[in-house]
Amino acid sequence: NAIDVDPLNQVYTSVDGVLLDHSSTRLITYPQGRPGPYTIPGSVTEVAGYAFYTSAVTDLTIPSAVSVIGEFAFARSALLNAVTLPNGLTHIGNGWFSSCGALTKISIPSGVTSIDDYAFYLCTNLAAITLPKGLTNIGATAFSTCSSLTSLTIPKGVTTLGDQAFQNCTNLNALYFEGNAPTAASLTFSGDTKTFLFYSAGATGWSAALAGRPAVLWNARISSEDPNFGVSPAGFGFTLIGGIGWQVVVETCTNLANPVWEAVSTNILVNGLSAFADPGPSQHTARYYRLRTP
Repeated sequence: NAIDVDPLNQVYTSVDGVLLDHSSTRLITYPQGRPGPYTIPGSVTEVAGYAFYTSAVTDLTIPSAVSVIGEFAFARSALLNAVTLPNGLTHIGNGWFSSCGALTKISIPSGVTSIDDYAFYLCTNLAAITLPKGLTNIGATAFSTCSSLTSLTIPKGVTTLGDQAFQNCTNLNALYFEGNAPTAASLTFSGDTKTFLFYSAGATGWSAALAGRPAVLWNARISSEDPNFGVSPAGFGFTLIGGIGWQVVVETCTNLANPVWEAVSTNILVNGLSAFADPGPSQHTARYYRLRTP
């Protein structure tokens, strides 16, 4: 469970049993049979391609100095559950987490603009992921066979969905698009028989379907005519109206001149309706509400 290097070797070195180059800036190979968590040393700026391929690592922390990661670097790490990525990354590379079936937790840095081919292919336990606002591209097979994924919000800057990007995401019920219709390949949603695509009012390029899946205007709203609208013992409340099974996030702020919106509730519209009550208004002189997709 360790890689040993002769101290006289002028090309490679071993740090805690992990193979690095002699300057300790490039991580080359992690020992396959070593289980448990691992934090990459702070001196490392590059993780080589296939460095953790088929490893037994369970939790991985990558320091902020790392700016280069090779293809399939963490692929087939069957026990990998959680990953902390550095903020400086601009893309999630080819096959980085492919076939990491235990992966459930990963936070994608805000500077990432592309999720490349096979990035999360066969991550069968990845049930939720937040995509950064600056994302523009989702590559071929990027989320293929992520069978635990049920919903996902696509940022407004995304212009391209690659071939088979969401293929066989068999429990994917909803994709919420914040912007205009992207370009999608014919097999982008192949095998996704439950998936509906929701777009917002004002977005362009949308029609009744995209790559074979139905596209629907997301226009959830607050009913002001409902008798539940107004103050009650439970707080200020109202009824949300929309499509059956839609998810709606209610946000609040206290100052429209300089708003800081805070999510207070995520509601599922059972039969197209959901009651919302907020006990917070009594603590403020004014409180405003808006709705958004998850």
